[in-house]
Amino acid sequence: MHIQKMWQILSELDLLYAHLMNEVMAAFSHEIIDRDDFYNTSPGNILPEQIIETIQDQLTDKKYTEYESCVVEFCITNEYVVAGENWNCIKHWLDHHKKQLNKSDLKYLKALNNSYVSVYQIVSVSPNESIELQDMIEVDQPSVIIANKALSKTAKESGFIATRLLKTRSKADSANYQISNTLLHLPDEVAQSSINVIKMMTQAMNSHLIRATDLNTPDNQLLQKKLWIKEILEHWYIHNCDHRSETSEPVFH
Repeated sequence: MHIQKMWQILSELDLLYAHLMNEVMAAFSHEIIDRDDFYNTSPGNILPEQIIETIQDQLTDKKYTEYESCVVEFCITNEYVVAGENWNCIKHWLDHHKKQLNKSDLKYLKALNNSYVSVYQIVSVSPNESIELQDMIEVDQPSVIIANKALSKTAKESGFIATRLLKTRSKADSANYQISNTLLHLPDEVAQSSINVIKMMTQAMNSHLIRATDLNTPDNQLLQKKLWIKEILEHWYIHNCDHRSETSEPVFH
């Protein structure tokens, strides 16, 4: 499902939910590009337009498009509290805007909602055909082959990417994998720093104290993994700002 179609459906949400998604995407970006300012500033004091302008000034057009896809897919798969109840944008689409979606869109969104961004190393490349990926955070997972002609033309063996692997089932009930709109090519140092931070977070969340609580459910475990993109994207953003200008972290005034 193309990111442009996601934007179109977002713009057609009920006003309450459209405002909510605008606010959470702005807040997410504010935290990524200036975490200290985000936690020291009252929510809503920075206009979404100002946040977007700051990001666009710091990134090339191509990098901004990559960044935007990450933000949209994170925010529509995350859970929010609306009127005292948990709300998820994709579930809302499936319940109230299903007629706007074709079978391919429905399959994509359902798989997207059950996915999270991880760091993968490119194990091998079959030119004009596919790439083989190994998860570098959950290293016990088997490698996965992704049929993607476009990516196989630019991917380099031993390189790193951050993406979502979407798992669907074929008519023969075999598992099929594809990558989502989220796709970041990571320099080695960005990949390694992201991996290290996320592994420390995961180790803390898997302590015996956490495992013994009611929070240790499959749904909460998935929500925790969905937050990995914040660490990955922050490292990626700072790296690209460093290469764009002398100011590595923009500051709001």
